[in-house]
Amino acid sequence: MSPALFPRIAAAAVGAFAFAYVVLTVSSPGYAAAAEAGASGGRITGLMLLFGALIVAYALAMRGVGFALSTFLFLWVSMYALHRERAWLSALIAAAAALAISGIFGALLNVDLPTLTRASSRRVGTTQSSR
Repeated sequence: MSPALFPRIAAAAVGAFAFAYVVLTVSSPGYAAAAEAGASGGRITGLMLLFGALIVAYALAMRGVGFALSTFLFLWVSMYALHRERAWLSALIAAAAALAISGIFGALLNVDLPTLTRASSRRVGTTQSSR
């Protein structure tokens, strides 16, 4: 069994549940009524599209800039998109969360997370073991 098996299963499960949630939300009678009335239906659809794009960008950025920086950026933009006030507070919370998550997975659980150094060495064609 590969060490990447659990993260792949977890990612597939999260993706499946997120997709199911979007389908259930959009197909609910309350959502349709709100969209017809011009209430929050458009905002909810916009947020779903934004977060879908953010998740894809987050996954792609992780290989380029590493786990901590991509997590910080994802959380900061997500929080700002949801609340749109106090960007500095969103940045502070995002930084604390990214550092805490990196610490928990890196130090406590001994999970090898992508870092900026390893991400840049992959682009050049070298690996960390060849140094």
